[in-house]
Amino acid sequence: MSGSEEFVSLAVGGDPHWFAKLFVFYMSTLVGVPLGILLCRIDKRFIHFFFCLMLLSICEMDRTGISFMTREHYKAATRGLEISLTDLIAVILFVSILLRPKEFPIRGLIPLSIPYFLYLTIAFASWAFSESSLPIPAPYRTSKGTYYPPELFEFELWLYPSFQILKVLKGFFICWVTANLVRNDKFLRTFVYSIAIVIVYITILSLHERYIGGRHRVRISISHPNDLATFIAAAGAVIFPFIFAAKQLSKSLIAWVLVICVCIVEVLTISRGGLLAFAFVMLMSSIFIFRRYLCMRNVLLVALAVLMGLVISFRAKDTLFQRFTEEVSVEGSVNERTDMSKQAVLMANEHFLGVGLGNFSAWAWHGYAERANPELEPGLPIHNIWALNLSELGWLGLFAFVCIWVRYYSLSLMTWFGKNSELAGLLLVGCTTGTVAIHIQSLVHFSYRQQAVFALMQVMMGVCMGIVCLKREQEKKERLHRQALAYQMG
Repeated sequence: MSGSEEFVSLAVGGDPHWFAKLFVFYMSTLVGVPLGILLCRIDKRFIHFFFCLMLLSICEMDRTGISFMTREHYKAATRGLEISLTDLIAVILFVSILLRPKEFPIRGLIPLSIPYFLYLTIAFASWAFSESSLPIPAPYRTSKGTYYPPELFEFELWLYPSFQILKVLKGFFICWVTANLVRNDKFLRTFVYSIAIVIVYITILSLHERYIGGRHRVRISISHPNDLATFIAAAGAVIFPFIFAAKQLSKSLIAWVLVICVCIVEVLTISRGGLLAFAFVMLMSSIFIFRRYLCMRNVLLVALAVLMGLVISFRAKDTLFQRFTEEVSVEGSVNERTDMSKQAVLMANEHFLGVGLGNFSAWAWHGYAERANPELEPGLPIHNIWALNLSELGWLGLFAFVCIWVRYYSLSLMTWFGKNSELAGLLLVGCTTGTVAIHIQSLVHFSYRQQAVFALMQVMMGVCMGIVCLKREQEKKERLHRQALAYQMG
């Protein structure tokens, strides 16, 4: 490989349109970002516009991103040091917040900061103490056949963790920016409208890909149909509570139509996990909010939704039946995932801080797959996010990961049970159940770390943490007001 070819490979992953992508990226960075900041400074409404654009850009992260160092053989959702349009818009919003200190007083440490910092500290420590490289092993033979390792000089264990750590840093940055933007119901409405636009956009692309493009399992610009199913289930979870809560029938019907769009996309992906996750999300949301909004209209809407679900399922019965029964052995799939999780326990027991974020597949080639099950194909990434964190960051890293989610769910639920605006309460339910949908799919598929799913999840977490901060600030103002009144009366 010549020097220029190697630069292209490192810069943009060997993309034949590398020069055009580099040009667009640098123009967006050098011109687009300052222009966006200027517009937000001139008129605050542009902040809402760019937030909506950021959510829409998440759908196209793979197309609008650029990798400055990549390894195409790397078996993970993130294959390089990547910067996308979503990240650039987040920078615009971040600077806009700094330039409006009166309207957006900085919330330096949002409620998830400490668990995230603990997780990242362990990730950096694991990276620092991990091996720098591993040799490529010989082909692995089983009764099923021979498995050949990647055609590489070595596994670059010093490099792969940087891909994942950068993604976590960018994700927390998006979460922090979103939490600092949540100041009132106006911004929360912008979030709801943005999610609605995302759902419509994905539905149109999915229908086009299936019926004009002819793809059997749609995935549009997201890497895998299961990832698309996870993404749309999380987005649909935000909208679902509004079917019951909207005071006007027209708004309930709009929410109902959007949920039907989500169901259509779920069917087009033919994702078992996605369908079950969204069904569970709807059940959870109904349990949380139905009693608050019990009326004959909502009972009829639920009946209509069930009827439409049955109609859609009947229309797609042949495809769904094949997917759920004939296409793959469910028992074999479960056994394979169990064996992959056994590798995680072995790695965690032998490496105190794990093998390093993103290094699971490389270590699996070096005896762990064989020890878990001699018939298991080595190198496959674990399809369970909890087991994956255990293998790559050890038991301590798994504890930090648990802390993030225990903190998130406990704060969201406690805030929901407290005094909130109606819109904030609905979004606490929607965003919380949306992240549950991501976790359900991430127990059986590699969706959690997929770029678009991860970014959407961080936005949803940021919205919830912003609502938590908003409630705390309001309670503090009320407490100070009561103290001032008591002081005046005393």
